[in-house]
Amino acid sequence: MLSKDLEDLLRAEHASSDLVHNAEIDDYIRKLGERAEILAHYENGCNGFVAYYCNDYESKKAFITMVVVRPAMRGKGIARALLQSVLGIMRQRGFTACSLEVGKHNTAAYRLYVDLGFRPSLEKDSSAILSMDLTI
Repeated sequence: MLSKDLEDLLRAEHASSDLVHNAEIDDYIRKLGERAEILAHYENGCNGFVAYYCNDYESKKAFITMVVVRPAMRGKGIARALLQSVLGIMRQRGFTACSLEVGKHNTAAYRLYVDLGFRPSLEKDSSAILSMDLTI
C-alpha cells in the first residue's frame, strides 16, 4: 500500500497531466502499492518518487514505471538523484537491463533519461520506450 503522501502526490500529478494513460488511477495506485518498489525524496514532505519493478530474476530486466517530482521542486536534481539511486540498486541486484516509457511531449524527462544513458528502443505514437544496458 502506498503511503498517503505518495498517493496524494500521484493523484495531484494525474489530475494536472493525465499521468496514467489507459488505466484508472485507483487501480494504478493499488498496483504500485502491491507490486512496485518505491524510492522517495523527503524534505518537508514528499517531493518526488520513482516506482520500479526489479523482481524478474530470470530475465534480469527491470522497469521504471513512474517518476514524479512535485512541480515546485522540479529542476533541482531530485529526479536525477532518485534515478541514479534506483539504477544503482538494480546493478547491485545483478540486473542487466532497465527500460521505461516516456511521453514524447515530456521533453525534459526524455532529455534526463538520455543524459543518464537510456537509449530509444521502440517508438510509439505518443511515447517512446527507452532502455539502458546496466552492465556498462
